[in-house]
Amino acid sequence: VICVFGYIAEWMLHSKYDWTCATYKLGAMYLPAVQRYYHFHRFLLAVLLHSNFFHLLWNVLALVSLGNSCEHFLTTYKFVPLLLTSAIGGNLLSA
Repeated sequence: VICVFGYIAEWMLHSKYDWTCATYKLGAMYLPAVQRYYHFHRFLLAVLLHSNFFHLLWNVLALVSLGNSCEHFLTTYKFVPLLLTSAIGGNLLSA
């Protein structure tokens, strides 16, 4: 649900700004902003941004299908930290 709201916010800002500026304003991962202005929130917020509707759709489908199985296997208390660590770790490695 949060990803859908993020995509709607991207779409609404895209009409006012170009796509790069819109995603930057919403928290896209941009290493100079983290280094100069200490925007550490970008490590987590970038996970909620999607480039188009199909990107959002496939991510939601993967999260629903694989996420339910993983959450059932690991329990919620282990799955949520794993999900957050994966999100932040993926952004750290791609920076």
